[in-house]
Amino acid sequence: MTKLARLLLAVLPVAALLVFAGPAAASRSACESIAAPVVPGARVLSVAGVERRDFTVPPGPLNPEPITDIPAFCEAVVTLTHAGADDVVTVEVWLPLDTWNRRFQGVGGGGFAAGFFDPAMAAPVQAGYAAASTDAGVPGFIPFPTWASDPELVTNFSSRSLHDMAVAGKALTASFYGRPAAHTYWNGCSTGGRQGLMSAQRYPKDYDGILAAAPAINWTKFVVAEQWPQVVMRQEGNRPTDCELQAFADAAVASCDGVDKVADGVIGDPRQCRYDPYRLVGKTIECEGQQVTITRSDAEVVARIWAGPGVWSGLPKGTPFYGIAGQTPFEVSDSWIKYFLKKDPTFDTSTITYRDWYRLYAVRRGVRRHHRHGRPGPVGVPGRGRQDGHLARRGR
Repeated sequence: MTKLARLLLAVLPVAALLVFAGPAAASRSACESIAAPVVPGARVLSVAGVERRDFTVPPGPLNPEPITDIPAFCEAVVTLTHAGADDVVTVEVWLPLDTWNRRFQGVGGGGFAAGFFDPAMAAPVQAGYAAASTDAGVPGFIPFPTWASDPELVTNFSSRSLHDMAVAGKALTASFYGRPAAHTYWNGCSTGGRQGLMSAQRYPKDYDGILAAAPAINWTKFVVAEQWPQVVMRQEGNRPTDCELQAFADAAVASCDGVDKVADGVIGDPRQCRYDPYRLVGKTIECEGQQVTITRSDAEVVARIWAGPGVWSGLPKGTPFYGIAGQTPFEVSDSWIKYFLKKDPTFDTSTITYRDWYRLYAVRRGVRRHHRHGRPGPVGVPGRGRQDGHLARRGR
């Protein structure tokens, strides 16, 4: 399971903290005859309700183990479309049969997935919520936005389907139980966090409360920046192992953990960490049963990754490297470049040079000046050229 998937799944149990009311019950007949919602701006194509008892969510990318102990619920599935869009959007709502807490929760997605359905809605229903998710009409799971060239589907993914889901989900909840939810919440992480903030900005009446964890905002900038560590390792001709990179992260934590006066294994403010990666040069560490000596080239790669490209921040010191500086590129960043920037799914991101990276970053921001140097020199790397200060200032 990917780190992104674990992060997305970890935020869902927060829903259990919001349970206040007693149970409310609904009948099987109400599930089978659930009325189609009215969704302004969309046409409902179908609605179907099926009672689920002893339901188990099978193992998948978000949950390596089956999810069990899910109370009986009505699974209501709505499909809808928008005039002129030639789209088919699915909204799924789980309605607890005997344990409803009189609350509704919209749950978000991650990466290029607008919603995760079963593994994301299990925890809210276990906590008593009526829960909803949507696919926004876009296919696939996390990494491959094959719909990038369709402006209608991009609109669905970015905002429109969020409102459709809230409207449809709350309407089905009110219809099923004979009364509306007393309170409505949004719960999402990463893309789900972005969705929560989008809902707050464009549709402020959709939810009473929003949990927008790790929101993936400033997308066109930070997603390109997530490719920076891969570019550094390729351009410097050195790809340290995950174990070697972790040694630098551990050393930074050991050096800077106490800066905030709390020794808890976490750097409270990475900006205050002055740890120099070159201090690790020459030290021998154990990696998968072998003794490995840290080289100056290893430290230089880490220095560049930590420093970042200048127009965007680098990886904070103490943060694990494997997410975006692992042996393979981060899927979301890789796909963004292929499908949205290059518009070529076959594009080989391993060919990106420093100069190419600055061009990719600039074109999405309307910046027409490219980096003047093909080889930037991050802070702390002696004997190298400075970063392009003009572009760095413009980029910030």
